[in-house]
Amino acid sequence: MAYYEKEQARLQALHDEINREEELIDGEAEDSEQDNVSESNHSTTTEQSDDDYVSGAEKDSDVVEAEERSFTDDEFEESDTSACDIPLTHRMNPYVGKDKTIWRRVPPVTLGRKKAKTLQEIVFSLMKADDIAFQAKKDLLIAHFGESYLKKHRREQMAYACSNRMRELSRLLINYRTITNNHNVAFKGISEPKKFDAVITAVRNITGYDHLKKTFTAPSLAMHLGTSLKLICDELIHLILRETPGFTCKPSINIKTSIKQIKYFKELALSRWNTELASIANKDLLEKRWQKPLLLPFVSDVQQFRDGVLKLASNFQKTLVDNQTNINAYKLHVQCVLALLILFNRRRIGDVQYLTIKDNKMI
Repeated sequence: MAYYEKEQARLQALHDEINREEELIDGEAEDSEQDNVSESNHSTTTEQSDDDYVSGAEKDSDVVEAEERSFTDDEFEESDTSACDIPLTHRMNPYVGKDKTIWRRVPPVTLGRKKAKTLQEIVFSLMKADDIAFQAKKDLLIAHFGESYLKKHRREQMAYACSNRMRELSRLLINYRTITNNHNVAFKGISEPKKFDAVITAVRNITGYDHLKKTFTAPSLAMHLGTSLKLICDELIHLILRETPGFTCKPSINIKTSIKQIKYFKELALSRWNTELASIANKDLLEKRWQKPLLLPFVSDVQQFRDGVLKLASNFQKTLVDNQTNINAYKLHVQCVLALLILFNRRRIGDVQYLTIKDNKMI
């Protein structure tokens, strides 16, 4: 608001100065008409006036641009207004008539800008309201991990994948607190080499590891967490180096020492994760796939399914034509369309979720 008030005062002062110049020009024009000045002198004065106008406009434009560059984004208040174009009377030409005014456009004054959607708006609103989501939102390192994950992807659907990754890390943190009986530790506090064994135990607990059978209830989760731990170590080093609020080291602790501890923890994760968890989890996952062989349908079965879905979609479409407020018919119709799209394209996984109505019309 201070910048906006300053800009208003500057524009008002400029406007007053222009009015004074107009009065002087009007007086000079009347004197010149009374003295019967020649036409050539009038043209010369006009050219000088135009030159003054151009130089004055360039000077004012340079001043505005310099003032705009001197302010940083942090000094702006968030506003829906991105710019304001203020038409301003700069100079009145006495030789074309007093009713005609030359206007110039003041460069837009940035009062604020629309920011991109934040992690809170994209991911936090999707999470189920439980203790796992609460700890994910509360922990700073997990939140920064989610922001970095979103920066690497441009698809809106990746918000669900980001939510799942953050919940996985939150489950790991909750189980680690239970094992160590330390309910105040944050995720940045477990990235130390001496705490690696407790992290392995926590991962085994949340993945349902059976020590006798050497099987997992969720083998893919064990592999996901290994990748996430390596990425979150890089994120923590990045935050410490930039001295991000919440990650600044105390005066008694050396930054190099903290970063060295994190790198040692990451080295343990790189060298021992496969031995401790990932190798067995991958074998268990493959064996479960062998035990559930993929059943391929006959062509007649696919044709019968397609005809049935088309018939249902046609019936729901007629229902919506008669009653557009039928929510149940609309939901079922959307499910029929989704089933037909998946049936039509079975070559690549995930194509349907990225398909838009515009793309469908182009096809």
